[in-house]
Amino acid sequence: MTDKMILRKGDKTAGYAPVFVSIDCHARVKQIGAEANVSMRDVVEACIRFGLERLEIVEDDHATN
Repeated sequence: MTDKMILRKGDKTAGYAPVFVSIDCHARVKQIGAEANVSMRDVVEACIRFGLERLEIVEDDHATN
């Protein structure tokens, strides 16, 4: 498994689903989509899938309950 996410340039797909992110994150996703000629939806989905495949949930030693 690689630590690098590969996004293939290609046709943009249609379809919308709301995802709420910070303005900075939105701008970055928009920029990546424009560079790769893919929809923002495809960029966000690729990032989420990449992250979910590598996600590890651990206990927070500093959490207060």
